[in-house]
Amino acid sequence: MSKVDTVKSKWEEKKPIAFAFALGLVLGPFISNMIGWQVTNGSLERRVRAAVVEQQALFCVERVRAAGQDTTGFEYSALKDIAKEWSVMPGQDSVDYDVT
Repeated sequence: MSKVDTVKSKWEEKKPIAFAFALGLVLGPFISNMIGWQVTNGSLERRVRAAVVEQQALFCVERVRAAGQDTTGFEYSALKDIAKEWSVMPGQDSVDYDVT
Protein backbone atom coordinates (compact mmCIF):
# COMPACT_ATOMS: atom_id res chain seq x y z
CA MET A 1 0.00 0.00 0.00
CA SER A 2 1.44 3.35 -0.98
CA LYS A 3 1.53 6.49 1.07
CA VAL A 4 -1.19 8.10 -1.06
CA ASP A 5 -3.53 5.18 -0.46
CA THR A 6 -2.88 5.42 3.28
CA VAL A 7 -3.70 9.14 3.31
CA LYS A 8 -6.86 8.56 1.25
CA SER A 9 -8.08 5.83 3.58
CA LYS A 10 -7.43 7.97 6.67
CA TRP A 11 -9.26 10.89 5.02
CA GLU A 12 -12.26 8.68 4.26
CA GLU A 13 -12.36 7.67 7.94
CA LYS A 14 -12.14 11.21 9.25
CA LYS A 15 -14.19 13.01 6.57
CA PRO A 16 -17.53 12.89 8.48
CA ILE A 17 -15.89 14.32 11.60
CA ALA A 18 -14.19 17.07 9.59
CA PHE A 19 -17.45 18.04 7.86
CA ALA A 20 -19.35 18.04 11.17
CA PHE A 21 -16.66 20.22 12.71
CA ALA A 22 -16.77 22.68 9.79
CA LEU A 23 -20.57 22.76 9.88
CA GLY A 24 -20.48 23.42 13.63
CA LEU A 25 -18.04 26.28 13.15
CA VAL A 26 -20.33 27.88 10.60
CA LEU A 27 -23.73 27.23 12.19
CA GLY A 28 -22.71 27.38 15.86
CA PRO A 29 -22.74 31.16 16.22
CA PHE A 30 -26.13 31.45 14.49
CA ILE A 31 -27.71 28.80 16.69
CA SER A 32 -26.29 30.20 19.93
CA ASN A 33 -27.50 33.68 18.93
CA MET A 34 -31.03 32.39 18.31
CA ILE A 35 -31.05 30.61 21.67
CA GLY A 36 -29.95 33.81 23.38
CA TRP A 37 -26.53 32.78 24.58
CA GLN A 38 -24.89 35.73 22.83
CA VAL A 39 -25.44 39.36 23.66
CA THR A 40 -25.33 41.69 20.70
CA ASN A 41 -24.42 45.33 21.01
CA GLY A 42 -27.96 46.48 20.24
CA SER A 43 -29.62 44.24 22.80
CA LEU A 44 -27.10 45.27 25.43
CA GLU A 45 -27.81 48.96 24.78
CA ARG A 46 -31.56 48.36 24.98
CA ARG A 47 -31.21 46.51 28.30
CA VAL A 48 -28.98 49.20 29.79
CA ARG A 49 -31.32 51.96 28.58
CA ALA A 50 -34.33 50.17 30.10
CA ALA A 51 -32.51 49.81 33.42
CA VAL A 52 -31.54 53.49 33.46
CA VAL A 53 -35.09 54.61 32.64
CA GLU A 54 -36.52 52.33 35.32
CA GLN A 55 -34.14 53.71 37.93
CA GLN A 56 -34.87 57.31 36.95
CA ALA A 57 -38.62 56.63 37.11
CA LEU A 58 -38.20 55.26 40.64
CA PHE A 59 -36.31 58.44 41.60
CA CYS A 60 -39.13 60.51 40.11
CA VAL A 61 -41.75 58.64 42.14
CA GLU A 62 -39.76 59.08 45.34
CA ARG A 63 -39.28 62.80 44.67
CA VAL A 64 -43.06 63.21 44.22
CA ARG A 65 -43.71 61.33 47.46
CA ALA A 66 -41.09 63.36 49.32
CA ALA A 67 -42.79 66.56 48.15
CA GLY A 68 -46.00 65.31 49.72
CA GLN A 69 -48.09 65.26 46.54
CA ASP A 70 -50.93 62.75 46.53
CA THR A 71 -51.33 61.23 43.06
CA THR A 72 -54.35 59.05 43.73
CA GLY A 73 -57.39 59.87 41.65
CA PHE A 74 -55.51 61.87 39.01
CA GLU A 75 -56.14 61.35 35.35
CA TYR A 76 -53.39 60.40 32.91
CA SER A 77 -52.74 63.96 31.72
CA ALA A 78 -52.36 65.27 35.26
CA LEU A 79 -49.98 62.43 36.17
CA LYS A 80 -47.96 63.16 33.04
CA ASP A 81 -47.66 66.83 34.01
CA ILE A 82 -46.40 65.83 37.46
CA ALA A 83 -43.95 63.43 35.88
CA LYS A 84 -42.65 66.15 33.55
CA GLU A 85 -42.11 68.41 36.52
CA TRP A 86 -40.27 65.91 38.72
CA SER A 87 -38.45 63.69 36.22
CA VAL A 88 -35.69 66.15 35.36
CA MET A 89 -32.60 64.53 36.82
CA PRO A 90 -29.70 66.52 38.26
CA GLY A 91 -27.36 67.54 35.48
CA GLN A 92 -30.04 67.31 32.79
CA ASP A 93 -31.54 70.29 31.02
CA SER A 94 -34.71 68.66 29.80
CA VAL A 95 -37.10 65.85 30.62
CA ASP A 96 -36.42 62.38 29.25
CA TYR A 97 -39.55 61.26 27.40
CA ASP A 98 -39.05 57.62 28.39
CA VAL A 99 -38.98 58.48 32.08
CA THR A 100 -42.23 60.43 31.94
